[in-house]
Amino acid sequence: MFLGTEYGIYFTVNNGVNWTKLNGGVPTISFRDLELHQRDDDLVGATFGRGLYILDDYAPLREISQAVNGKANKLFTVRDAWWYNPNLPMQAKGMPTLGSTFYVADNPPFGAVFTYYIHELPKTSKENRQTKEKSLNEQKASVPFPGWEILRNEVKEAEAGVLLLVRNESGAPIRWIEGATSKGTNRVNWDLRLSPPDPINLSKPTFQPPWAGSPQGPLAAPGTYSVELFVLNNGKLQSQGRPQQFKVKPLYEIPPADLKAIASFQEKTSGLYRQISGANRKLSEASEKLRYMKAALKQTAKASPELFETLNTLNKSLADLRVQLTGDPILEKMNEPITPSIMSRVGHVVNGHWDTTQLPTETQKKNIEIAEAGFKTFQTSFDVFFKALASYEKALENAGAPWTPNRGEE
Repeated sequence: MFLGTEYGIYFTVNNGVNWTKLNGGVPTISFRDLELHQRDDDLVGATFGRGLYILDDYAPLREISQAVNGKANKLFTVRDAWWYNPNLPMQAKGMPTLGSTFYVADNPPFGAVFTYYIHELPKTSKENRQTKEKSLNEQKASVPFPGWEILRNEVKEAEAGVLLLVRNESGAPIRWIEGATSKGTNRVNWDLRLSPPDPINLSKPTFQPPWAGSPQGPLAAPGTYSVELFVLNNGKLQSQGRPQQFKVKPLYEIPPADLKAIASFQEKTSGLYRQISGANRKLSEASEKLRYMKAALKQTAKASPELFETLNTLNKSLADLRVQLTGDPILEKMNEPITPSIMSRVGHVVNGHWDTTQLPTETQKKNIEIAEAGFKTFQTSFDVFFKALASYEKALENAGAPWTPNRGEE
């Protein structure tokens, strides 16, 4: 039961015996009208002078008293999710054509929304120690020095985190979702996609244009899924209750055979893209290695002429591998027509198919076939190059060359 008042919205789960104020962005203002969207369990509140406010999926409020009284972390029932591709005007979120100052409210998070309650997370040894020390300070008692070994161990200990694991109908894990660790009710959404196959990049650009999105994987196929709440504490995953099942339903009718073919093709493309982008990142790392080795070679008194010659050969081999994988940079710079590279073929399929719910075209299928065959040939030369690079690193070490980054990893 909900109640609109002069000072916000209140709800009760025990027929009015106790009332709890809704927070989470609800202003302290007069609410003149409330409307329940019964199909989706949404609450709409109309204020005096502050517009409309919508609480998407209030169903977890029916279970919240059980979670609070049970003093345990809990994952609430999950509402079914609609399967489609959200529209992005001008390939950017929001309304980029109207200027950055034009106000528009956010839509509900796309995909499956997971609501969970955190009663308490395990505290670190440092937090427990500081709690005891605070109590001693309040009692004006002496606070003992914990000892160097304890302080060293505290530095090694990480804070507890919250993770949610999504599994498909057969129980196979398909995606980890990181959740907030705040006490009380939290929400996080799964965008209905598999994990991004891109190499991990922890650096953050100082500026990111609105059309530059984050790495994303292909859409998961419609069907039945489950999600389970975990607490990660000191490297150990601790389940927080039973998994919750939910369905991902297509927005319009699609033959089951087509859905299976779409998912299969996108998973195949994702696997190939992961291998190719990983190989490209490894070539970049090799280029950086060779740059440092060139500088170290000039500082190595025992460097032989053969070491200088081998370094030159390695640089040429690396350039050839890059042309094979990503295309000819000289021709591209001069805007000359070139044969699509292995990476560009797969990239065109990723960009052209992952944001649709359609079957792949024959051209897209052919591009993946050509890229697969080309990558197998490329891998042979790739392996030969890195064996030669590892041998060269050993030769540098034997010659007494200064330290260079990542030497001897192969």
